[in-house]
Amino acid sequence: MKHKLFTLFLVLAASIGITNAAIVDGTCGDNLTWSLNTKDSTLTIEGSGSMGNWENNVANLPPWYEYRSYIAHVVLPTGLPNIGSYAFWVCEKLRTIEIPNTVTSIGYHSFDRCIALKSINIPNGVESLAGNAFTNCSALTSIELPNSVKSIGSNAFYQCTDLTSVILPNGIRSIYYETFCGCKSLVSIEIPNSVTSIGMNAFANCRSLQSVSIGSGITEIGDDAFGGLYGCPITSLTVFATNPPTGGVDCGLNAGNCTLYVPKASVEVYANTLWWEDFMNILPIPAIDPEPIDCDIIYIDKDANEIDAEAVTLHLPEAPIISDFSFDKWVVVAGDLSEGIYVQAVYVYNGDPTSAPAEVVNPRNATQKLIREGNVYILRDNGTYTATGMKVE
Repeated sequence: MKHKLFTLFLVLAASIGITNAAIVDGTCGDNLTWSLNTKDSTLTIEGSGSMGNWENNVANLPPWYEYRSYIAHVVLPTGLPNIGSYAFWVCEKLRTIEIPNTVTSIGYHSFDRCIALKSINIPNGVESLAGNAFTNCSALTSIELPNSVKSIGSNAFYQCTDLTSVILPNGIRSIYYETFCGCKSLVSIEIPNSVTSIGMNAFANCRSLQSVSIGSGITEIGDDAFGGLYGCPITSLTVFATNPPTGGVDCGLNAGNCTLYVPKASVEVYANTLWWEDFMNILPIPAIDPEPIDCDIIYIDKDANEIDAEAVTLHLPEAPIISDFSFDKWVVVAGDLSEGIYVQAVYVYNGDPTSAPAEVVNPRNATQKLIREGNVYILRDNGTYTATGMKVE
């Protein structure tokens, strides 16, 4: 009896010690230290170098794991190159974290089951999200991935049940197994031209998904990509690929309840291809009128030798489709309302950056060239394009 009372006393003493402690600390990499203020629930990591990688293993858990119920805020050091695997696994009270723009990779299960995390900014510079990076982040409502991201691992956003908005980066090649499986609040998704394959169960059980647009690079759609126990109630599917992707037969999509939009020249091809022929309505992709945008145009008045500015609404032309490149945006470079506003198209290279060419001639129009400027390409067509505009009163 005395032995049991003594053991109970030790357990209570340890519990009281953790509760009353203001700071607990340690190391989390060769040159990184961490400290947790249990009173304001802030975990601060300081130093330089890489964060460690951990596992779902009692012998190799993150050093703050036993205090995870205290962590609501995380402060990371400028210069940090990575978020380690399992770094914030099951930090169920984590609400805020700012990832430095020096981070290039986010590790396996790094934010798995951070069920209080409603938003997170992925900075431009992150190149990869490992598998299960944000699995079960059930409060996460939106995610925008910058064009620097080239790889998104399997199950990366599995069961992010409140996720309603996803912006995918130009440049990723594949959407892997169960990447967005169980995102039951997701209503629509646009898949960029760079994606060539959509994996098995990629959007399975997205029970609110009604509209899907798939870019021109798609060649393969995996089993149950849009299926699962609940399936996806997709009523509008747009595929920009000239040739029908393979693997659609078992993708889980109900062709009888969905309108398929494809390039005008490919309507007959889709209508005579296995499974794609099951769509009752196969229509050409509607022509899109140039979308007007409001912006300030700054130009040089050569006669007066000074800079002037006008607020205008521009009607931008349709950007040319160029193989191995993804259109990013239009950039205003000069002009005025009387003679036209001059704009240039900016593109991102989808291939290996180390083999990116200095310039590329568009085979469809010999006068067009993509010329590399830093990390992007500017489309030259005997100088520029001209956009029509009008003053904003």
